[in-house]
Amino acid sequence: LHSISTTGTGQISIEGTGGFTNGSNNAGIDLVSGTMTTVDGDIHLTGTGGGSGATSNQVGIEATFSAISCSGAGNIHLMGTGGAATGFSNLGIYVKGNGTDISSASGIISITGIEGGGDSAYGLNWDDQIENNTAPNGGNIYFKSNTFQFYNIPHVETSATATIFIEPYT
Repeated sequence: LHSISTTGTGQISIEGTGGFTNGSNNAGIDLVSGTMTTVDGDIHLTGTGGGSGATSNQVGIEATFSAISCSGAGNIHLMGTGGAATGFSNLGIYVKGNGTDISSASGIISITGIEGGGDSAYGLNWDDQIENNTAPNGGNIYFKSNTFQFYNIPHVETSATATIFIEPYT
């Protein structure tokens, strides 16, 4: 997936499931060097990693060097579930690449990650200098998962009247 955009109140809704092959890297949704943008419409992404056996990197949603943004009142909802394979790094949501941005000008951001099977399977894994932003007029930011891994301290910012929540999924 590279780029999708809407105008006005147009929404983006994508649901993806990775292939159930015996190989690695079967992401439900994989956004690489791309953009996904709306104005006042919401963005809903739901991804489930695939894979089978002792395979790895079965990620629900993966965003690399990309932007997911609403320039108006749109909300962003990401829900990722790592694959059930028994390898490693079967992550719910994996966001990486300096400058990757998930932002809404005045809506909320809700990010929920459910870890998959195997070792090092985190629900939410943020790697590199990631931006999560609803400032200066935005709403709350919600991170929900039972397991988190953040590298290089991501930048998370919201308005003075909003709150950043880090909550367990269960």
